[in-house]
Amino acid sequence: MGSECAPALAYFHFPYRATSENVVAKWKTDRISTAARTFKAIIVGYLGPNRRIYSLLEALVQLDARKRFQFHVYGPVWDEKQLLQRIEEYRLQNIVFLHGSTPSGRLDALIADADLAINLRYPTMGEASMSQLQIWDHELPSIVTRTGWYATMPENTALSVEIEREIDDLKRHLTAFAERPELFSSLGVNGRRTLIEHHAPERYVADFLAFCEETTAWRANSAMLGSAARAGRQLGSLFGDAATSPLLDGIADTLHALYSERRIGARA
Repeated sequence: MGSECAPALAYFHFPYRATSENVVAKWKTDRISTAARTFKAIIVGYLGPNRRIYSLLEALVQLDARKRFQFHVYGPVWDEKQLLQRIEEYRLQNIVFLHGSTPSGRLDALIADADLAINLRYPTMGEASMSQLQIWDHELPSIVTRTGWYATMPENTALSVEIEREIDDLKRHLTAFAERPELFSSLGVNGRRTLIEHHAPERYVADFLAFCEETTAWRANSAMLGSAARAGRQLGSLFGDAATSPLLDGIADTLHALYSERRIGARA
């Protein structure tokens, strides 16, 4: 297809209605102090092969502070039997727990009770993450893989893992969190701020309407360019080199005047 048929293209942040400040404040108040207990880390959503659970298990086996954590998986697993066998092989039965599918109404309470979220993805499926937006909504620190959409997240909203040194990065982040968890609270605060500023449904609607207005206003411009290209081809075939500049300029002026009126009408 020629460029004159190219469709308009736009990028919009996925809309997500942030929870009220009063509810978030209650979540934080109800959260049990981590000073004298193990840290609760969560993995939310469908656990496919790209969610890097085996890499996490390998990191835990090598992690000196692993007994300070419990990892809870809330969502279906693509091969639960195989994963349970690996957990048993690594002797992590008292550290990693699979809960299966969880009703969405109950998930908020489970996330609210967590200290850390793990949201690794590689290879990326080209997706954003509803789970990450929900994690941000709870002001929860998280660890993500720096790839795809996750690589575009502001650096102050999550800890990142490079796939080339995945195990080492996981160990480093988990060790640092176990030693000073309070230093990571700002990640959750910044994440929620990003959620509110960029993913509010009102912003999505405003951006979408602005896009519609822009494409409608400039539709005539695209049509003018297409008409000019067709006129140029036809003149070339009829007159060859005799299609002089004054002739082409006259046609161009006529097209410009014609489609300018249509563009103004489209904006009215």
